[in-house]
Amino acid sequence: MKGSTNEKSKSWMNQVSEKIYQRMMEYRSNHQGNTDRIRKRNEELQCLDPANRKEMIEKAYMIQKINLILLIAVAGIFIILCSLLSVWSSGVLVNGNVIERKSYGGGDLNTTLIAKVVDESVRKENIEVLVHERRYTDEEIESLYQQFLQELESVLPGENTALGDVRLDMKLPTYLAEYPFRIMWETSDYTLLNPDGTLGERVANVDGERVRLVGAVSYFDWKKELQKEVTVYPPLESKEGEWKEVLEEQVEKENLNTATISHLQLPTSINGKEIQWEEIQENYTAGLCLLLVTILIALSVGMDRDIHKKVEERNKEMTRDYPEIISKLSLFIGAGMSIRRAWQRIATDYQKNKEQKRYAYEEMLITCHEMESGIAESKSYDNFAKRCQVQSYLKLGTLLSQNLKKGSANLQKVLQEESKTAFEEQKIMARKLGEEAGTKLLLPMTLMFGIVMIVVIVPAFLSFSM
Repeated sequence: MKGSTNEKSKSWMNQVSEKIYQRMMEYRSNHQGNTDRIRKRNEELQCLDPANRKEMIEKAYMIQKINLILLIAVAGIFIILCSLLSVWSSGVLVNGNVIERKSYGGGDLNTTLIAKVVDESVRKENIEVLVHERRYTDEEIESLYQQFLQELESVLPGENTALGDVRLDMKLPTYLAEYPFRIMWETSDYTLLNPDGTLGERVANVDGERVRLVGAVSYFDWKKELQKEVTVYPPLESKEGEWKEVLEEQVEKENLNTATISHLQLPTSINGKEIQWEEIQENYTAGLCLLLVTILIALSVGMDRDIHKKVEERNKEMTRDYPEIISKLSLFIGAGMSIRRAWQRIATDYQKNKEQKRYAYEEMLITCHEMESGIAESKSYDNFAKRCQVQSYLKLGTLLSQNLKKGSANLQKVLQEESKTAFEEQKIMARKLGEEAGTKLLLPMTLMFGIVMIVVIVPAFLSFSM
């Protein structure tokens, strides 16, 4: 099922890409622009796949390119839409001037808004708005306080067995989770018990000494005082812009006045001036769009450059194979074979023993097919030279073509000289490649040397410091 879905997706992508390619070809036929670059690219594609027609090679390449661009474009648009949804869903303003408070215990909401003061001219001010969490009503506070006292009773002794037998540090919390109250503790004797619950410096009598704990419990303006009597015994073990100010003042005033309801309504007018509120949101949509366009352009250019690099690699490979080919030609012709027979022998041997594709030999096979199809031998050699587009093969094709047209008694000698020259050039190229490889290895060697120096020097410094 999954494989069938993937095949359908690929088929759909190919159909869309083919239609886009057809539109591009129609546009190109009506607007002859930048044809030199396209022609050069198509010639390079033909070099990499000389056995197929130029139109088919270009079509296959463009459909592959369009497929990849469409895939990245769809993924990029999906990411942009997710970013937009995130921006839209993260807003705090409702109906233009209402901010929902967080529920009890949810904490304060701090946001920055744009206030448009509609006057003779529209003025904008960035206002930081702190929306307090929703407050409890007096009835809710009293009910919570009773539950709070019950839980506090179990927390206060800490590791002690009871409040009447305190020998270890107590636990006097400043708050309890899930309750909105804050507590400030005081003790009647700091020498025996500190306000944080730890035992004081003085050791209590063996019979125990009473200490009164006073806790000031508060929740905004609501306050209560609780008292507890504990008996401390000797420890078991010892332990160690003007408008901006007006706006901020009005928002804070409204915030305090509506603290018990579920939302904060921002003022829509102050001193007869209309106020419009806007959110300051981090919107990455424009940046993501720009990034997507940049990626698509870079992809298109990169694919074309990749073709050029492949052609350069192909030319280097053909140059490396040239001494071997010219040597074989010289050997077979010297043995009495005709040029055509020697050419076919080299191409046939390659085809029989082929382990990987070699561009020069593939071009020789195409030349053999041309001669078998009835094209003149000299014309086939000329076509070979044009397809190769490498200086040494241009020279070889011209030499063989002229030999057939004008005749040459010393062809073997010329080929032998050409073979010697090619081998010398190959040695020079190998030496040059070795120097380039040495240069590329210079940076890794430098990094390795630095690591070795660190491994040697750091232990020496550490031993001196010790």
